[in-house]
Amino acid sequence: MAVDTPLPRDLEQHRQENLKHAILCVEGAQAFRRALGSGLPQVLVSTRELSAVCGQLAQPDTLEGPETAVAPLAASHPRPPLQNACVDPQTEMQRSLASIWQKFLGIEAVGIHDNFFDLGGHSLLLLRVQTQIRSTLGASVPVTELLRCPTIATLADALEKPEELVEAESGGQRAAIRLEAMQRRRELRGEQ
Repeated sequence: MAVDTPLPRDLEQHRQENLKHAILCVEGAQAFRRALGSGLPQVLVSTRELSAVCGQLAQPDTLEGPETAVAPLAASHPRPPLQNACVDPQTEMQRSLASIWQKFLGIEAVGIHDNFFDLGGHSLLLLRVQTQIRSTLGASVPVTELLRCPTIATLADALEKPEELVEAESGGQRAAIRLEAMQRRRELRGEQ
C-alpha cells in the first residue's frame, strides 16, 4: 500500500530492496482469506524460506539477510512535511529515542509527536529499533508497546513506567492494544 508514497532518494532505494520480497495485492488478499479460514491463532506469510526468516529474526543485525541488510542510515534528509509541527525532545529519554529513530530512519530531525510510520518506518525497522532500545537504554520493550506508542512522546512516557510494559504483554490485553494502535494511527492521520 505504501509503494506509491513519495520518499527521499535514499529511502526509495531501501524501499525498492524491500519490495523484491513483497507480494502482490491479489496474493495478499488470498493469503488473508486463507489465514482467516485456517482457524489458527497466528499465521505467518513469507515469500522467503521460513527457517531463514526465523534465523534472521534471532539475529536482528541481519533481519533482511546479508545481501539486503538494513544498516542505519546517515541523517541525510530533512524531516518530511507532516501535519504536526516538529517539537524538539525535552527529556533525556526523549533525546535518546529521537537519536535512535534518526539513526534508523535517516532523518535529520525527529519531533516528539512525529509518528514512526509517517516518517517512513515499517515493521522490520521497528524490530531493529526495538533491539537498539534494548542495547542502548537497557529497556526490554514489547513490539506491541512500540505499536501502541508510535511517537517519541508516548514511547518515552511508557518507558518511564516499566510496570505498564509488563501489563501490556498479558494475553488478554493484546487485542485491545492492537485496536488502540490502529485507532491512534487513524486519529493521527485525521481519519474517522
